[in-house]
Amino acid sequence: MTGRCVICGSQGWTYVHEYRGYLCRDHYQRYIEAKVDRCIKRQGLLNGVDKVLIALSGGKDSSVLAVVMKKLYSWRIRLAGLHIDLGIPGYSESARKSVLELSNRIELPIEIVKLQDYGFTIKEAADLYRKGVFNRPPCSVCGTVKRYLINLYAYEKGFEAIATGHNLDDLLLFSSMDIVTGDVTSLSKLLPRQDEGHPKLVPRIRPLCLLTNRETELYTKAAELPVSREKCPYKPPPRRLRSVLSEELDSIEEKVRGFKHMYAASLWSSIIPSLSIGKPVLRECSICGMPSSGRVCSFCRIRESLRNTGYKERFL
Repeated sequence: MTGRCVICGSQGWTYVHEYRGYLCRDHYQRYIEAKVDRCIKRQGLLNGVDKVLIALSGGKDSSVLAVVMKKLYSWRIRLAGLHIDLGIPGYSESARKSVLELSNRIELPIEIVKLQDYGFTIKEAADLYRKGVFNRPPCSVCGTVKRYLINLYAYEKGFEAIATGHNLDDLLLFSSMDIVTGDVTSLSKLLPRQDEGHPKLVPRIRPLCLLTNRETELYTKAAELPVSREKCPYKPPPRRLRSVLSEELDSIEEKVRGFKHMYAASLWSSIIPSLSIGKPVLRECSICGMPSSGRVCSFCRIRESLRNTGYKERFL
């Protein structure tokens, strides 16, 4: 038996430590929405922003992001969604279905961009990787593709910020991995708002940066959101270090309530700002014209390599 909601007295739905008691479904949703609103205001994520593109994967985090942003901010900023169809059998169909259902429910305009229209799919890249004739694993290709296409669409359509569904657990795990491996360049990018400093790179914001995996999962259930549960067939088993760090972060939080938020606060207010990492010098890709650290950007290198399967990438 659960207790009563500490706010309205109706039947409790889940226990919330901050309240030292239960909240009903409705007040749990309001509690989560207030946390997102607090993050956005404290971190200045929407300062000077009137048009936001929400990156929608079909999973729990981006679905929560879309619903909460629509509830809180659609009255004063223009919101739209973007979904990248990666061409992964089963997985992509499930994700697209969830995204479209969510879009219809909350009346969020959405665009679906097909990777196939750019000459390849993740399945094709994965098949060639397994055959040993393409040297980039599927996850590496997927990450590059999504970053490139989301930014390209946002830039061409005049969006002033891209909102992604990275949550607190994501950011703390990434930062822990970066600290252990000494990747200070990646660590320096793990702020709630990331401004790249190039006119063709749209700033990225992370409004869910105060929410844990458990909190976003519970929100999808409380609000009965359509979420794809399909697992990507190309996702490799988690690395041992990654798994241990994730488990340890959860274990410390159980023993010291509020640890994750303390870690995040130190990360964003002290650790990252103290890093002496200059922004990379970017030029424009000689093929597509988008920002690149080399003569040809990663996306175009991948595309050209897949078009010319059988030899190494020729662009350095």
